[in-house]
Amino acid sequence: MVVTALDVKNPKPHPEAIEKIIAHFDLDREKTIMVGDSASDQQAAQAAGILFAVYKNKESPAISSSRTTAG
Repeated sequence: MVVTALDVKNPKPHPEAIEKIIAHFDLDREKTIMVGDSASDQQAAQAAGILFAVYKNKESPAISSSRTTAG
């Protein structure tokens, strides 16, 4: 499934595109990871509550946990 800015009302860093994919495939957020190359990719993953892995961007950490825990 490919979701572009033309397929959503709110482009990245809003998590709408990720939410569409998660809903379409009925994915478990705990087992979902997004691979991207920009800060907006990372922000979208964080907003969606999924893991993020950076690709070919030396200025970002390789993997960041976007998940938050309820306290």
